[in-house]
Amino acid sequence: MHAHLADQYQAGQSLAHQLDPRVKVVAATLLILLLNLTPAGVWPAYLLLLAVVVALVIFAEINWWLVLRRSALVLPFALAAATLIFTVPGRPIWRLPVTGWTATLPGLTRFISILLKSWLSVQVAIVLAASTRFADLVWALQALRLPALLVSTFSFM
Repeated sequence: MHAHLADQYQAGQSLAHQLDPRVKVVAATLLILLLNLTPAGVWPAYLLLLAVVVALVIFAEINWWLVLRRSALVLPFALAAATLIFTVPGRPIWRLPVTGWTATLPGLTRFISILLKSWLSVQVAIVLAASTRFADLVWALQALRLPALLVSTFSFM
C-alpha cells in the first residue's frame, strides 16, 4: 500500500499548509478538547466555536464541499446519542404516541450539544488532515513523544 492512498492531504500554499506539523497537531488537539469541554446548551459558545472552525477552513484554503462531505460521516454515529432525548429527566416537551416515550428539554439540549461537538471536532480533524501530509502527521506524533504503539496504530489506520 502506498501512503497516498490513506493521505487526505489537499495541496496548497496557505499559511496553514506551511505551519510545523507539531504546532498543527497540538492546536487541533487543544481545540477539540475545548470543544468537548464546552458545557451542554451554551449556544453562544457553540456559535463562537463554529466561527473558529469556519475561520480555520478559510485560513487553510480548503474546499468547503470537501469538509462538509467528510464531516457528514460523523452524523450517523452521533445519532447513537438520540436516546438521551428520552432518558434524561427533566421538563417533558412531547410524547411519542406509539411508544409512550417522553422527550425532555434537557435530553434534547444534551443530544444537540453532542451532535454539534462531534461534528465540529471532526471538522477540525479534517482541516488538520487536509493541510498536513500523512507522513508529516506521523512524524509530528513521534516528535511529540506519543507512545510508539499509538503512533504505529495510527499509521496503519
